[in-house]
Amino acid sequence: MDIHLSHSDTRLNEKLLGIFFKVETLHWWWVARKQIVLNLLDKHLNSKNKNLILDAGCGTGAGMIYLSKFGKVYGVDLSPIAVRFCKKRGIKNVKVGSVLGLPYKDNTFDLICLMDVIEHIKDDKKVIEEMHRVLKPGGLLLMTLPALPFIYSKHDSEQGHYKRYTKNDIKKLFKKSRFVEKKLTYFNIFLSSPIVLIRLLSRVGWPFTGLASFDSKVNYSIHNKKIINLLLTKIFSFESILINNFNLPFGISLLTLHEKI
Repeated sequence: MDIHLSHSDTRLNEKLLGIFFKVETLHWWWVARKQIVLNLLDKHLNSKNKNLILDAGCGTGAGMIYLSKFGKVYGVDLSPIAVRFCKKRGIKNVKVGSVLGLPYKDNTFDLICLMDVIEHIKDDKKVIEEMHRVLKPGGLLLMTLPALPFIYSKHDSEQGHYKRYTKNDIKKLFKKSRFVEKKLTYFNIFLSSPIVLIRLLSRVGWPFTGLASFDSKVNYSIHNKKIINLLLTKIFSFESILINNFNLPFGISLLTLHEKI
């Protein structure tokens, strides 16, 4: 669903980025994910501190705006077009750069967010190492990423996803890292059944081929259907309460929070 570019084989045109620039503050998926992230950070991050925060793979910048609740936010994205959209929002602390080699010094940030980014990177272990480098000791790394490898579809390949993850994949990814796990849960559980069905049907072929296309109207125009969009937002956002109390056993996405040691 997200729009970050993290390897050279992926291409998103300016028109599509422009669409997401307009809808990501309204669309149920982005709005609910925002609430889930904020609720988790409210619990684990002291908002009274003057935290330095990095939105790595910041896309068109909506995440940078709501993360500013917790401190001063910097953004980096591989796409110059995405960076231009950030600046169109009035965001100044943003630059073009790769999550494999961030343009920041060691031990800089209190929090780094990788929201639906790491699945774009073939060498995901190197990403974790780079996040560790620029985090301060005791700093937090928050990630959201697509789950359930068995539903990998055109929706993923069109975005340049190398894979979808399981909880075991995340545990292996961090096994030899210098991070301590604070939270690891699936999310988007209540809406998972229709999404799984759509992704699987799209692999059958015509007439279902277009169902999982990244740029299909099902993905980005639903926010115009205000009642439906509000209902989906309410259903998805409710998980923000659940996740703060326990881990969900299933879902379309994963949420992780790790502390640097």
